[in-house]
Amino acid sequence: MNFTPLKNLALEMIILIALMVYVVASVYIDIKILDNHLAEVSMTELSQSAFVLIAAINFFRMIKKEPESAGLFTLISGFFGMIFFREADYYFDGISHSFWQIPVSIILLSTVFFAYKNKLTILDPIAQYQSTKAFTYTFIGVLVTIIFSRLFGTGSLWREIAVADGGYIKTVVQEGIELLGYSLILFGSFIVHCKRLGSK
Repeated sequence: MNFTPLKNLALEMIILIALMVYVVASVYIDIKILDNHLAEVSMTELSQSAFVLIAAINFFRMIKKEPESAGLFTLISGFFGMIFFREADYYFDGISHSFWQIPVSIILLSTVFFAYKNKLTILDPIAQYQSTKAFTYTFIGVLVTIIFSRLFGTGSLWREIAVADGGYIKTVVQEGIELLGYSLILFGSFIVHCKRLGSK
């Protein structure tokens, strides 16, 4: 009897649970221990930046490993690269206000240029990857981070609760869920590598 699929599922669950625990622990540490109100320099915010940067690098490395999917991985890595620099706007503001827009613009133009050069390696790989776990985790992570965290953290939703503490609860919820999204993206990017390496 082959127990490999069961072992893989168990390992996947352990990793996901560990990431979820890390998310809650990060928020808790920021609130209770560091008392930083989830400011830009916080465990939660730094983890968000680290997770999305690692994901961008993982997908970027796939361009060389799977040249037949270069266009797709160029678009994905470029997208996460732009998110990373947008997340790091606090640090770039020390150079000049909205300075983050310069590296984001460079990545955008580079991504469009190289994706166009590899345009024949976009659609077929999308059809191939859309049914994989890696794509699913990454796609859900993007939706949680960009859509759900913003909707769930909307001021009008939390106004009655947050009146007493000046919006602190809203920040906790939004940043915590956003980090969960980046955790899913990070996990999806690693699955891509594991499957590719396992096939060799």
